Amino acid sequence: MIETTHRGYRITYSENAEEWSCLELSYSHPKLETVRSRIDKLLLDERKKAGVSCYQIDHQGGRTAANVVEFIKTTKSKDYHGRETPATRHRVAIVAQRAGRERPARSEAELDNLMPDTPEANAAFERAAELQRIANEAAKAAREALKLVPRLTLDDVAELKRIKDTESEGA
Repeated sequence: MIETTHRGYRITYSENAEEWSCLELSYSHPKLETVRSRIDKLLLDERKKAGVSCYQIDHQGGRTAANVVEFIKTTKSKDYHGRETPATRHRVAIVAQRAGRERPARSEAELDNLMPDTPEANAAFERAAELQRIANEAAKAAREALKLVPRLTLDDVAELKRIKDTESEGA
């Protein structure tokens, strides 16, 4: 008897029946690749049913509708010196329609950058977006106000310039 595993499922080959069998799925076929494909399809269907609707929050404070389709891994965070910290990072695969693309694309994301698609989360996001807009307007106003602050001119330091010029002539 020959035995292998695929994605956690045990597959055995029966020389008498001349076929590969996955007892957990009650499925047999003469080709190993067909049994593996059946397992892949089953897992894909399970992931589709378990998908979670969400929004991915981008670095500019915007958001994109997405769907979590797979859990990838959990890793420990590292500090500046490469040492592990108590914090963990959870990576998932998402599918989202990106601007400028014809079809939805799959990418990896961290759970920290995803928000649920709920009224509470949407209200909190809208509040944060409004505060960000106010902060941006305040920063712009501060830059404009800073431009209006009077600056020194050459006339204000004329005496220092005259001294420097006199020192340069004497050297």
